[in-house]
Amino acid sequence: MTSGDQEPTNDSASGRSMLPDKRIVIGGGALLVAVIAFGVFLGASDDNPDDVATTLAVDSTQTTSSVLVAATPTTATQADGNGGVSVPTTTAAPVDVNPLTGQALDSANTGQVIAVKIDNAPAAQGQIGLREAGMVFEVPVEGGLTRFTALFFDTVPVGVGPARSIRPVDGDLLAPFNPVVVTTGGRPWVVREVEATGAIVLTGAEYFEEILRQPPSNLLALAAKANAGATGGPPGTEPFRFGDSFGGSPVSSISIPLSGVMDVTWTAGSDGWKRSQNGAPFQVADLFDSDPGDYSVDTVVVMMVAERSAGYQDTAGATVPTFDVIGFGKVIVFSDGQVVEGEWRRGSQTDGWILISDAGEEILLPRGRVFVEVVPRYVDVTFS
Repeated sequence: MTSGDQEPTNDSASGRSMLPDKRIVIGGGALLVAVIAFGVFLGASDDNPDDVATTLAVDSTQTTSSVLVAATPTTATQADGNGGVSVPTTTAAPVDVNPLTGQALDSANTGQVIAVKIDNAPAAQGQIGLREAGMVFEVPVEGGLTRFTALFFDTVPVGVGPARSIRPVDGDLLAPFNPVVVTTGGRPWVVREVEATGAIVLTGAEYFEEILRQPPSNLLALAAKANAGATGGPPGTEPFRFGDSFGGSPVSSISIPLSGVMDVTWTAGSDGWKRSQNGAPFQVADLFDSDPGDYSVDTVVVMMVAERSAGYQDTAGATVPTFDVIGFGKVIVFSDGQVVEGEWRRGSQTDGWILISDAGEEILLPRGRVFVEVVPRYVDVTFS
């Protein structure tokens, strides 16, 4: 299968993507050329010709430190969708529990969830910053590939990526989180739908930095920078409910054959559920210049959903799918070497998901990092 999201296999570019990620600093007369060239690249590199374009301007004096920073936003300004700032009109009430993991925070927090759209095409693998996400959604896109939406709250990495564009499902998917969304763009009507939920969508050049990877998987989202101006506050509802009791049947492996080019497995171990992709360990890097390592989470939630056309095609002619994440469907929850089957229910875009077991009891997610697989209901998910 082919699509505009599948990356070319140019030998020199492929070789370059194997190098450690390094920040590119451009100075002097080269800066203008870089800005113009990069603006042209972004206008045509994403899967949709009318995506919001981002133009990169690299400061030759930039010295951003690659460390984790606490999600303690400023109170004077709020980021807007154009990369600027505006005066906030409300003050958020602090929370003492991470809404993404259910874990207690060291101190009360009025921060906002930061969401980053992340590529999962071959050239993007060895993703950066994914390990620090409290919750991750994986959603199929055209060509049989997938993209991640990584959500951060109490700690936000400096860099996360490679960043890509938002999709039609993201308005419904992200609404309960009240997030700031860092993305390379999207079709204008898709961006408007996400913003209509109250989310802040950031596509400005100051929120991205180029790394040495094959385009279009070569943009690192500066998530910590977006976090510094986010004062929208924590979610007003519980996207998922957490608890202390979880009991089910023993299980050690999960198989999710999403498509002919994307086969995902999860294996239970001492550090939670470890992910593999297409038969190989799925590895992520913590910083832009660090070596990747295995990726695992505490809980895997498989939500079976209806798939339909989003009503348009990518530049290669592949139909862009979207998914019904409001309503109800089958759910399978895996944690601590156990599985519980049941149904997910969600009444409206502003509601969170309620999970009910086949025995009629509410499934409360164990506290910890969560990975949500949004899976078309025709996919044969198996576990043993």
